[in-house]
Amino acid sequence: MNCSKLFAGTILDCYLVPVSYTYDNIVEGTFLDELIGIPKTRESVFGVFCAVVKGFGKSKQCGVDYIVALKEVSISCDVIPQLERISHPYSYRELLPWDSAHMEKPYERNLIQAIGYHIVYEAQSMVSISLVSVGVPLKLLYADCQWLCDQVIRDGSDVMGWHMGETCSRNAVEYALPYLGNCIVRRVTLETKEIEIVLSSAHRQLICVAYNKNALLPLFALRSAIGLVMMSRAPEECKYKNIIEDTALICDWMQFEVIFCKPCDDIREVIAVTIGRERLGHIQHGLLRLKEDGVFGSGNCTEVEIRDIMSRHILLFYSNFLRPFIQSLYIVIDRLLQGDHIVDESATIRKWCQLCVASEYLMPFSLLLEAVNSDSFRNSLRLLRHKGILSEDSEYFNVLEGENMRARLIKLLTVEQ
Repeated sequence: MNCSKLFAGTILDCYLVPVSYTYDNIVEGTFLDELIGIPKTRESVFGVFCAVVKGFGKSKQCGVDYIVALKEVSISCDVIPQLERISHPYSYRELLPWDSAHMEKPYERNLIQAIGYHIVYEAQSMVSISLVSVGVPLKLLYADCQWLCDQVIRDGSDVMGWHMGETCSRNAVEYALPYLGNCIVRRVTLETKEIEIVLSSAHRQLICVAYNKNALLPLFALRSAIGLVMMSRAPEECKYKNIIEDTALICDWMQFEVIFCKPCDDIREVIAVTIGRERLGHIQHGLLRLKEDGVFGSGNCTEVEIRDIMSRHILLFYSNFLRPFIQSLYIVIDRLLQGDHIVDESATIRKWCQLCVASEYLMPFSLLLEAVNSDSFRNSLRLLRHKGILSEDSEYFNVLEGENMRARLIKLLTVEQ
């Protein structure tokens, strides 16, 4: 793309669009309404006539909404998102930094990638979720599946084949389970003689289930970050400003894993909206209760608290979407602080995986085995290099910065009772 044409108002060509690990789902679901459950519009003579009239309407550039938004931000802000090519591009989650800033003139490549991220972010919000991704292996699997499917739809996304209030959760679960293959096991309990669905304990099968679960990550990522912050704090520590800052910090650490917002958005404003009274802080249905100063709560929000026990359980559920990625980052930093040297990156990552799976590695929290995977370890090394904590050749490691980050990670990964 010739970016000089961007500011002139015309676009000649676009040849670079980055993709995310959900790209295969996105391409299938973005332009085909049938795949996301939207009935095909019935054709008629009147409809054809309206389409012809509409075709002679006012001309508008394709994708102009993305271009206008990015153009306004680039003109009004001195600080430009740093979206640059990074080394070691070997992960299937090809997501680049979005919130780091610098004061230099924006590169054309940055603007091109920002447009791509904007499109991918919009596409992720429209992609359908497979029933395999929402199956939760718990005692009340049918009820949990119904709750989760309804929640996904209420949040503006879609579950293929699910119609709220119509679809039978039992049929949906029975349809989805065969696709998980040997990842799940059916067994009959001796006490109640009921059939239970449990996960296989094998690491390979757990990773497979986690991969299916991660289809929900774009939808719940920001909520998961907020859940991590809330679950790691005692009630008296839940100051509104601190919740915002700690959530933004998690988004910064996870910038190689998830797209949390569009490149032209302010991440703190997006977090504040998610916590606000229209979302998690809804006065009737929200999981959080917001305390405000002023008469009758007319002032600014000062504190946040979890509404009740049920809300706490749901926040814990959300927090577990990002928890494995945070645990992966902790493992990498902890191994480097213990003196591991990276000569061959692939061999080192393989050694870390074997060490964690063999249960020879003690950690201050309960390890989720899905955290033990090479992609997350590699992306954690990318983050450390991007932050300057680890040099590009892996020869230098900033021990002080590493210890500070490890301490904050332990705090976030500790669930307060």
